[in-house]
Amino acid sequence: MLSKSRVPGWNWMLQRVTAILLAVGLVGHFLVLHYTKLFSTQSLTAPASTAWRFATSPIFWMVFDGFLLAAGLYHAFNGAYNVICDYNPKPCTRRWLAGGLWIVGVAAFGLGLAILGRFVGFSLGKV
Repeated sequence: MLSKSRVPGWNWMLQRVTAILLAVGLVGHFLVLHYTKLFSTQSLTAPASTAWRFATSPIFWMVFDGFLLAAGLYHAFNGAYNVICDYNPKPCTRRWLAGGLWIVGVAAFGLGLAILGRFVGFSLGKV
């Protein structure tokens, strides 16, 4: 697609890069949480195994889960924006929808990081 702007090319490239990151990250996630003997014991519930994971190496898992979250959100919201663009809305409507998607995406990322932070002892307030 030829365009005066380079942004559509980068959006296309980042959509593919995040797809690869998600595929690799999800394989790692499933191997660690569902197919490793240590994490598949019936005595650990999902929150307990996640807490144990974060207790053993919190920086690695915080970065891993943060990147997986960011890649998933970018991939999802960029895909939604591409679907919106397929319907060719007015430029003003496109800008408003893009802004709304960015606001919801950033809010979801912040919420996800806040939830992940609870496992390493970081809290935004009393709950």
